[in-house]
Amino acid sequence: MKRLLVVISAVTALGVAAPARADANQDQAFLVALDAAGITYQSPDSAVSAAKKVCELADGGKSGIEVVQVLQDGNPGLSQVNAARFTAIAAGVYCPAKLPAKGSE
Repeated sequence: MKRLLVVISAVTALGVAAPARADANQDQAFLVALDAAGITYQSPDSAVSAAKKVCELADGGKSGIEVVQVLQDGNPGLSQVNAARFTAIAAGVYCPAKLPAKGSE
């Protein structure tokens, strides 16, 4: 049940606004957040690229659950929980307008 709540929380983090412009500071903040969450990655560039893809997928109409599934399909070693966390972190850094307002959950 806890696992499902993590996934649901992460996928509800996606909304409908356009992504913010990414820069080197955002990339660094994203990588630090991944490290803090205990999510490993093969290379910083591939992690950042996947994070930006999260916003692109959401902009393209994918639901949060679909975004998590795309991440898992492309990264078979990534658990559902970590894919959901990755999605939430990516949205928080690269497309924060997609996160729900506090108290709207």
